[in-house]
Amino acid sequence: MTGTPSCQRPINVEVMQLCLGPGPVLGYHVVRGCLPDATSPDDYALTLSGVRSGEPGGVCHSTSWRYENGVVVLTYAATPVRLFGALTPLIEPAIVCSMDPLRPAPGSLHAHHVAAHAVRHLAYLAEHDPAIAQASLRRPHLWSALRCAAAEMPVAPHALAHTMARSASSPQPA
Repeated sequence: MTGTPSCQRPINVEVMQLCLGPGPVLGYHVVRGCLPDATSPDDYALTLSGVRSGEPGGVCHSTSWRYENGVVVLTYAATPVRLFGALTPLIEPAIVCSMDPLRPAPGSLHAHHVAAHAVRHLAYLAEHDPAIAQASLRRPHLWSALRCAAAEMPVAPHALAHTMARSASSPQPA
């Protein structure tokens, strides 16, 4: 935009690599870096993602942003074939939210909440974005796990979200 002043605020790009681990268990690995000057956030996220050009079912998509400790964090979800780090199982996924419609940032947010939000975002896109839907066909087991996790995922303030997630994952009496 013309007339918009440039700002020198630090920006981090965070990539939630989403993969199936043993079992198969849906999990995530976080890769994060400071956005280099004159670099597109999309390009940098793709570099961090582990997704390579032409990779079957590879996706790298912006899912959210937040302000954290004086830094704007742009979060991307990625579906690399291989992780280059430890996979953290996404057990009892839940999305935390604020109860204030004018201040949407939740009071307490952890990596597993951000990963859960990324899962829900990709599951939505698999149903509504033609390019993501096409990519999802190439890795049906992963995308089935993403869709199942998203379907059961509670959205609530921090403590309630965890309680609801535990209830959803507990075996129900017959």
